[in-house]
Amino acid sequence: MKEACHGAGARFVARQSVGVRSASNSDPQTLEFDLTGIDGPVVINASAGDEDGRVSLTLHHDAENGVSADYRVDVATYLTAQESKPAGCGFFHRLLPALDDHLLPDEDALSALAAAMRLEKRSIEHSTIPAAYTYLGQFLAHDLAYTSSDSDPLNPVNYRTHAFDLDSIFDSRPDGYPENGKDYLCRGGLGLGATSAGRFADIPRDAEGVPLLPDERNDNNVIVSQLVASIIRFHHRICDIEPDEAAAKRLTRRHMQSVILHDYLKRIIDRDIYDEVMTHGRGFLFADAPPFPFRIPVEFSIGCFRFGHSMVRERYFLNGILSREPTRQVLAHTHLGRVIDRDRPFLQDRWVIDWSYLLDLDGSREPEYAEAIDAKLPVLFQELDRRWVYEMPRSQTSNTVPLSELTLKRGRSVGLSPAQDLVECVNTEMAGHPLPGGAQRKRVKGIADLSDNAFGAALGDVLSRDDHRLAKSTPLWFYTLAEAQKLGRDPRDGSTRLGPLASRIVMETVHAAIQASPDSIIDDVQRVRFLPHPQLVTARENAFTLHDIFRNIGNLN
Repeated sequence: MKEACHGAGARFVARQSVGVRSASNSDPQTLEFDLTGIDGPVVINASAGDEDGRVSLTLHHDAENGVSADYRVDVATYLTAQESKPAGCGFFHRLLPALDDHLLPDEDALSALAAAMRLEKRSIEHSTIPAAYTYLGQFLAHDLAYTSSDSDPLNPVNYRTHAFDLDSIFDSRPDGYPENGKDYLCRGGLGLGATSAGRFADIPRDAEGVPLLPDERNDNNVIVSQLVASIIRFHHRICDIEPDEAAAKRLTRRHMQSVILHDYLKRIIDRDIYDEVMTHGRGFLFADAPPFPFRIPVEFSIGCFRFGHSMVRERYFLNGILSREPTRQVLAHTHLGRVIDRDRPFLQDRWVIDWSYLLDLDGSREPEYAEAIDAKLPVLFQELDRRWVYEMPRSQTSNTVPLSELTLKRGRSVGLSPAQDLVECVNTEMAGHPLPGGAQRKRVKGIADLSDNAFGAALGDVLSRDDHRLAKSTPLWFYTLAEAQKLGRDPRDGSTRLGPLASRIVMETVHAAIQASPDSIIDDVQRVRFLPHPQLVTARENAFTLHDIFRNIGNLN
């Protein structure tokens, strides 16, 4: 029996032990409570950590049919009050209710798993995905979700809009935003900053080098900040076509949505799942049932979509001037990394990226490829400086932290169910939403037991302990990496991708987040409605890609 029930962003705590039988995806505001063996009424209270807007439900046990509680009206009022407090944010959605503490892996087991990840050597095999897409994925993650350790871990708040709408760069500008001058080039509400050589090739910064962006995580490393500068430059190009600022932002959003939908996802998602969702729409994620808006699933944000950590290389060629730079330097050349500060408030010009080194732009050179997605992380992440950790637990006092351990324990703190349970949940939900004509959607081929030593001796030892507990009830983030390593290579062309479960969750979440944007290229019945603007240069008539960004703005190096 569970003493805490979670759904619709509200936390339900029963005065007696109550179990949750199901939480429907198609109607996340309906939970079915199991009161077996309980006599008399049970009062269930909902709150988000304060006394305002508390909801109480009184349930009575029906021995024959159980009890179904529809609390749509009360919780709708409650959520409206809660979500209006921090403007533009809201609770995460849950694909499965949060697990009680005693059902989660203990922290010592997670520490052992993280240590084993650090012991295993990385192979020299790279992925088939150019390295630029690692950081396009990071930008996408920043635009969809941001939470902090201050949130209630069982009901974390998302401080982004849940939609892919470029709010991480288009949102309200910080105070003191610059106007045009020798240090700034502003158009359509967005500015470019000058480098040390006076080129407008950086994000805008203030006099101390602090990024003037709605989300400072977009200055997390020099590759992502240079990517954001390129998106701003592309927006300036759109302003050449459409002088009205609101219309220009709409065009920029729609073209970037196409980049994500037609380019990024096509490279990382299982091809059959990608084609199915693009053709027929989503098969299990229906978290946007009116009148409730779409919300990012916590399983996506704190589980599956953190696969990008595994794609980071140890070193990068960034242009023809720099040598193959260690990733520590890629992190350091930011305000966060303290190379850009009040004494040197500009990006050094030699760190402007030549994108032909990270993206196959014109065939002139073989680009750097991301690392293959597997159950190992770069050495850099084994002891990561805490300044790069935005969700550092208050109990963590050391200056460095192993990212693997932090990520595994973050999943535990929000009560994430094991990946194997999520496989069953997704397959059950999809069975109720067949394809046109009654054809079945592609089921998720799960890995029931990971303890086959396919991931190395150290990992195999940890996964096999306690009657294979972690191997059979695997933390979602680790499962995502292991699944890609074991099932992610496409035999048709050798391309490296996410495995079936992560592909389904990532594809459907991002697809839904694009649809949730007011300027979406996906309509109400999930059909893609997009053509690039005729004044832009494109390689395809019905899609826009990352390559097309640089075809239209040039490559500064």
